[in-house]
Amino acid sequence: MNWGGYEIYNPGVFGPLPSLSRADARRAYDRRMETKPERIGILRPLVAANGIRLAATDVGIQELNDWFRANIESDPDHPGRLLPEWYSVVNDVAPFLGDVMLQRCPGLGQW
Repeated sequence: MNWGGYEIYNPGVFGPLPSLSRADARRAYDRRMETKPERIGILRPLVAANGIRLAATDVGIQELNDWFRANIESDPDHPGRLLPEWYSVVNDVAPFLGDVMLQRCPGLGQW
């Protein structure tokens, strides 16, 4: 796994989202939306450094999935948890996939 210059995401709040106060959850959401383009831009070179081109095609999404599944690591010090950097990757992949879903089905964003 080539991490290159990957920058870990800092959500600005700590703890599982359901346990946060409403104000902290809103701050986390607002930060996520504000940093979405930047984080997708950070994800792109990470996957490229590992031979994957980030693409919204079916093939691109499958390659991203295969790369993720082949490389994700659990935290040996915390059974049942991922290594912290992988939570950051998850937080970068999610908005990318969300954008793909909205591109494919624009009505999803109309609620």
